[in-house]
Amino acid sequence: MNPLEEQAWNLLRTVYDPELGLDVVNLGLIYELKVDPPRAYVRMTLTTPGCPLHDSMGEAVRQALSRIPGIEEVAVELTFDPPGLRPASPRRPGGSWAGSKCSVLAWATTGPPKSRGHASSPSPG
Repeated sequence: MNPLEEQAWNLLRTVYDPELGLDVVNLGLIYELKVDPPRAYVRMTLTTPGCPLHDSMGEAVRQALSRIPGIEEVAVELTFDPPGLRPASPRRPGGSWAGSKCSVLAWATTGPPKSRGHASSPSPG
């Protein structure tokens, strides 16, 4: 991962869902991130399709990534495919499991995962 992408992930960790009190990275809402100055691109989801924070969450992501030197344009694409909370990738930068904090939330909406380990310590792969 290049230094700008690392900075972008760290900035996204400062964007919180105000209702849940967790950041968009740990909630697993970021599906894709590209940083290629002067542009940045994020494909993300929200906790529910009818989320009342639709506009404000996208704007918060734009503002956070605009703080990266050399970034002049931030495109935020909202998607609900697949629906619900899930990690963007099996592992986040630094090796910790992405989305582990949202597993209980996901269980509440979709039921427990089939043949997976404990919610707070999923096994990779």
